[in-house]
Amino acid sequence: MLSDSFHGRDLFAPVATKICRGEAVKSKAVSQESIIGSDWPEELSEVIYVDHYGNLVTGLKGDGLEKNHRLAIADQEIVYARAFCEAEPGQPFWYVDSFGLLEISVNQGRANKLLGGRVGDRVEVISG
Repeated sequence: MLSDSFHGRDLFAPVATKICRGEAVKSKAVSQESIIGSDWPEELSEVIYVDHYGNLVTGLKGDGLEKNHRLAIADQEIVYARAFCEAEPGQPFWYVDSFGLLEISVNQGRANKLLGGRVGDRVEVISG
């Protein structure tokens, strides 16, 4: 019997062991439509997470976005900075985070407080 909370131990570890040994694993085909999240968009033009420091993580990918683009949120336009030290204290800026997503931060501040940003807020990319 499988536990409700220990799939890593009860389900995934035995399957990984079989795969490593070159053994066949019982499986059945599933349709892509039946997988939860298969209909999710590639990108989401909104805040998807507010971290512990008040940074606003968006659902927008940073690859291919030029540094002269601005982001608009809460009737404010946000400029790019490569790192916190490139923004003046208290200045909001956007950068590409370690997940490759656009993130809005404030040097020595909290973007969620300064901009009133929260999960679900719309974010727009403005050409530079």
